[in-house]
Amino acid sequence: KAEMKKEVSVPLYWLRMPKILSAEPGMHRWVWDLHYPAPKSTRRGYPISAIPHDTPAVPEGPTALPGQYTVKLTVNGHTFSEPLTLKMDPRVKATHLALVRLFDLEQELVAINNGAFDAITEARSALEQMQKLSGKAGGATGDAVKAAEKKLSAILGAGGGFFGPVSPVPTLSRVAGGAGSLYMGLGSADAAPTHAQAAGAAAVKKDFTAVMKQWEEMKKVDIPGLNQKLQAASLPEVNLNKKPQPEEESEDLE
Repeated sequence: KAEMKKEVSVPLYWLRMPKILSAEPGMHRWVWDLHYPAPKSTRRGYPISAIPHDTPAVPEGPTALPGQYTVKLTVNGHTFSEPLTLKMDPRVKATHLALVRLFDLEQELVAINNGAFDAITEARSALEQMQKLSGKAGGATGDAVKAAEKKLSAILGAGGGFFGPVSPVPTLSRVAGGAGSLYMGLGSADAAPTHAQAAGAAAVKKDFTAVMKQWEEMKKVDIPGLNQKLQAASLPEVNLNKKPQPEEESEDLE
């Protein structure tokens, strides 16, 4: 089974390791992670503001808003609930409305990032399969494979990977990069998004809608049509459920 290669360029004593609530009898202290799920990514880093044995990988998920929550613990089929009050750091002077606007935009960018990430994963797999077919298919079938490969490469952008040069036209890679950059900027301050950040997010959302429309059309029309030709030529069909070759995952100090 192929596994993603992972390299960490910082001493391991800096890293926050996964924590599991003990099942041993007695009282246990637990520090709750007040972040929502992190954006999907193949590359994570560590901030320069490191804490020994407790430095989280970034990007983290959006921080939960101040307010009332319910903590639930399920053990052996029994659920126990307790109220949790999350208070804002008194040193932060941002209004609740400003924090809500920040949280909402972060959640929107995470959704765009994750949608682009999933689409890139599917598209990379399809492109890899097409590239393997290029030397096997001839005639009209070979031309169809090359045409589909060219169109898919344009939708992916940056050579079909998650990272690369910024494309002048909307591509999946550009959308993922733009959403990620804006998200990291938003998380650097407890304040309402600036006009520039809001405008940037609107542009990324517009690009995401446009390029996803292209990708969905290719999945519904181009790839099924190509698969019919491949089937007639007794060649393997393009399977969107097949996982792409794993990209190298890296974690760096930022």
